[in-house]
Parts: sequence; structure tokens; C-alpha cells
Amino acid sequence: MFSETIELRGHIIDSLILPKVLDQILTRGANFEIGEIKIGKKRADQSFARIEVSAETSEALDELVLRLRQHGAEVAKRADAQLARAPADGVFPRDFYVTTNQQTFVRCDGKEIEVQPAMMDSAIAVDRKKRTARAVKFFDVSKGAEIVVGHQGIRVVPVQRSTSRTRGERKAKSRSSRDLQSSGQALASTWCALSNRDMLIVSSPEIHLQFTTWNGRSSAPRWE
Repeated sequence: MFSETIELRGHIIDSLILPKVLDQILTRGANFEIGEIKIGKKRADQSFARIEVSAETSEALDELVLRLRQHGAEVAKRADAQLARAPADGVFPRDFYVTTNQQTFVRCDGKEIEVQPAMMDSAIAVDRKKRTARAVKFFDVSKGAEIVVGHQGIRVVPVQRSTSRTRGERKAKSRSSRDLQSSGQALASTWCALSNRDMLIVSSPEIHLQFTTWNGRSSAPRWE
């Protein structure tokens, strides 16, 4: 088995980031072990999870980590991005990194550079002298340009819920039962992935969920 340790930060529960990551791992036949998890206690608090991911082959692990990065996962061991030169005008090097439309950073010489603009289905061209990184289409790349290859040194910032309380948000403090159920289902997804544990308790100002196991079988979620 080949393994890699990833980290998740931010509003990873209510933004569905943690459930999506665990679902990707299980769907692809890989395994995971949560080494550390900290859930924010207040609305503005961020959460953190450190997860060891393992797969049968190094290729399967690399492909999985690449997909997890699109959900904001970071490899615990920091490293600079790998660069390769474009072999000709309008041609990307092999294994070039394909961008998403989310905020992305590339690590060069130990420092992160934000990729501009945030544009999906593109490559990343890096100018180390100017310390810039830009998303480029194939028709915009010139021979010799340095292009990011692989997923090392890439950090993607997924869209997360806003923590600011607007007037409308305060007015809507009392959510409908459908909203509460939707949030509960997201947390339940996380619970299902963690069902090998004896108990998982997740709290928020609106919801308190408690799941327990009995004789090795998990009980249905109890809403409080």
C-alpha cells in the first residue's frame, strides 16, 4: 500500500468539504485513517482534519490526491511545484496540471503565488523572475514557457460558506425544517464515513446530532 497524509482547513463540515473528501476516497477503493480532527465550536471558527490516505498503487494514490486537492486538501509535506517547459508554441508539456475555476496558489521557491485569473481547464504558466502565475489556454502558450506539471505544490481554496452575519441572515435565524435536515444530512454523511468509531458528536448553534453504536451497529441519527 502507498500512503500520503493530507490536511483540510476551514469550514469543512458545513461546507461539505470533509464529506466530499471521504466520499472520493471510498468511491475510488482507497482507505483512510483520521489522525486528528478539530471541529470549530463557534460559527466563525474553522475546523481542521489530518487524514492518512492509502491506495494499492502509487499511480492510484497520485490520481486520488489530485482530486482531493480540488476540494482544498493539502499534502502535509510542503514542496515546490514541478515545472516543465512547453515543447512548442501551443503545446503543453506532458502531465500538465489542469486548473479549476476556484482560487489556486502555486508554490515556487518556498513561497506561494496566486494564479490569475481563476479559470478552469487551463494550464499554469509560471514566471519565476516576475513571480507571477497565470492560467493559460493552449493557444496562449509559447515554446519554452514554464508550465506546472503534476499536483505537487498546488493549493486550491474551495468555496466555503460566509461567516459574516448580514441583516437578512439575522432575520432568517430561524431556519426551516428543510434547511436543518439538509445540514443534518451533510453531517450524517461524515458520520457514515466515520462509523468505525464509537461516537461522533457535532454541534452548531442550530443543530446537535449524536450518533452511537450498539453491538457494532450504528443507530439512526438523533436530532436535538
